[in-house]
Amino acid sequence: MTTSPTATRAPASDTRLRGFLVGAFGISWVLWVPAGLDLRGSIELPLPPTLLVVLGSFGPMLAALAVTARHGGWAAVKALLGRLRLRGVAGRWFVLALVLGSITLLPALVHLLAGGSTDAGAVAAHLAAVPLHFLIVATVGGGLDEELGWRGVAQPQLQLHLAPVPANLLLGLLWAAWHLPLWLDPTSAQAAYPFAVYALVLVGHSLVTGYLYNASGGSLLIAVLVHSTNNTGDGIRYAVLGRAGDDLRWQLLLAVASLALGAAICLYTRGRLGLPARLATEPDSFPGSADRAAVRGPAATPVRRT
Repeated sequence: MTTSPTATRAPASDTRLRGFLVGAFGISWVLWVPAGLDLRGSIELPLPPTLLVVLGSFGPMLAALAVTARHGGWAAVKALLGRLRLRGVAGRWFVLALVLGSITLLPALVHLLAGGSTDAGAVAAHLAAVPLHFLIVATVGGGLDEELGWRGVAQPQLQLHLAPVPANLLLGLLWAAWHLPLWLDPTSAQAAYPFAVYALVLVGHSLVTGYLYNASGGSLLIAVLVHSTNNTGDGIRYAVLGRAGDDLRWQLLLAVASLALGAAICLYTRGRLGLPARLATEPDSFPGSADRAAVRGPAATPVRRT
């Protein structure tokens, strides 16, 4: 009696996904929970709590590297990091990442078009610092530190078990849940949102980022770019809206807009989110399966959707 290759792959895939999620949540939460308690005055730590918040953001990256190394060795880690390369990624994906990632600016644009007031000096000062802000976000504020894990490991593994849309919907919810300890800090950007609204925003972002990752042939650079654009847009939005940026109406507008954009992409791609159909039945050629390909031999060339 022979064993189906697919049947033998499934437990290994489950182990990778579980290992990544345990590592990502565990590393981040063990740093974020005491940091949040310190920031709300419940305990006093010997280290600056802000430092722990920054270090905690690297949970997904560290978990991704650890799981990839365990299951594929150094060759798989090199293949994972190789998907951050600029070479081989069509220019249209960079443009699309910047355009779609700018959805977070919508509440500010609506406010200005409706004749709302703003502090022009504060906005100008913020815009002058946008390049530096973008660089910080891309490295330690939700770009590279997160997407190496969410898109580099979690999305490919989920899409081996689920169709692209439900896989990325689930990933959006997991992504939102990972941020939960940040609500312990009453001054955090997340604490200004009701968690349910924040989760809806991230589900929409997840569909968009998942599409760009799949359609670009598994480019982590594109995932980092769209995530960084989202977060940079958040900063500009708050600069324009000021304290009104925390109003529920603006948060709900962003949630609806993010979900609408994600739904439009689902309809446009007929539910594939940029993933070629054959990859669902040929997981070894899927972007993100470099850990398995490294064990068998040279990784297959990522498939790019035109």
